[in-house]
Amino acid sequence: MSNIFSMKQFVFVVFSVFHFFGFSQDYQFTIQGSFPANANQSGSVSHWDVDHRKTVFSDSIHIDKEGELHAIIHQEPGLYVVKFNGLGAVNIAVDNLQTITIEKAEKGLTAHGTHDLELLAAYETFRKASLAKWLNQVRAEIRIAKKEQDTNEVKSLSLLENKNYLAHRNELTHWVEQNMGTSIAVYATSTRWTVTDLAYMNAMLPQFKQAHPNLKITEALVQKVDRFNQISVGAEAVEITAKDTAGQSISLSSFRGNYVLIDFWASWCGPCRRENGELRKIYKAYASLGFEIFGVSLDKKPARWKQAIRQDGLPWTQVSELDGYLGEAPFTYNITAIPSNVLINPQGVIIGYNLFGTELHDKLQELLGNAH
Repeated sequence: MSNIFSMKQFVFVVFSVFHFFGFSQDYQFTIQGSFPANANQSGSVSHWDVDHRKTVFSDSIHIDKEGELHAIIHQEPGLYVVKFNGLGAVNIAVDNLQTITIEKAEKGLTAHGTHDLELLAAYETFRKASLAKWLNQVRAEIRIAKKEQDTNEVKSLSLLENKNYLAHRNELTHWVEQNMGTSIAVYATSTRWTVTDLAYMNAMLPQFKQAHPNLKITEALVQKVDRFNQISVGAEAVEITAKDTAGQSISLSSFRGNYVLIDFWASWCGPCRRENGELRKIYKAYASLGFEIFGVSLDKKPARWKQAIRQDGLPWTQVSELDGYLGEAPFTYNITAIPSNVLINPQGVIIGYNLFGTELHDKLQELLGNAH
């Protein structure tokens, strides 16, 4: 056999190597700005990891001696945070070959110059207005009712608060669906998606993959939608194993044979603590009929977690990874706001989400009959 390749063979081998490893592309975007009062100052560009609520350093940037900023960033399209000590930070959504202009604002920094950034800013404006519309009034009324020690009114308003928050999140998703298309900024909004948004996610994902193939942000989006599909109504509940207040590991599957409410809460969450009073009554009524609660706390400080359990008189099983929203359980179940809950049947299949107060009572009455 000859050791000399023909040109045709060489081309085939080179093509095969590139085909196997994937073609590389020199992605880049530009960050510019003018800061005459902040010459010779260094800053950073970090990847904005929405799912893990953190930033990961990507590149250094520098304001030159004339106060000018001009940096070409060789990174993929995605979500980033631009930061200068003393000037503040700003979140950006950026596609390939875009130019982002950074400016000083009254508080921190602002960014503009691309459609993705316009959408990110418009979403944030809409989010704040929607939150005020759905929550400000009811929360003010709760404060008044608590001050007047009107427990019945607090109970009624707390249920309304939970319903309104879900309505707020649904409104956000509808806005994204109507306005964002396949913009990179879509992923920034995913922190407020719920399982009720699954139809939107599954419809949007193929279009996003087509618009942004072979990107890390696309891979992350695929994984996120996968997690939502795995915990949709009708799916088998994903296992949760965590330690209780005595340090013993307890698994969700150990409660098979019962209807189980997975209750995500925390000691610092006011609506959660108000809901605990209703859960206590419901548990007392239905525990003997085959109903259990599996409390999953998003606390980080064990002493506060245990104190809240004692103060609220919670008799059901409580576990916590003591890692807030970053624990494996809240990450797997895409918990980005609390209180949140998941109802599963005796076979471990998910049959409902976010049933609070009388809604939960009515559902259990339907499933288990009248409480004793």
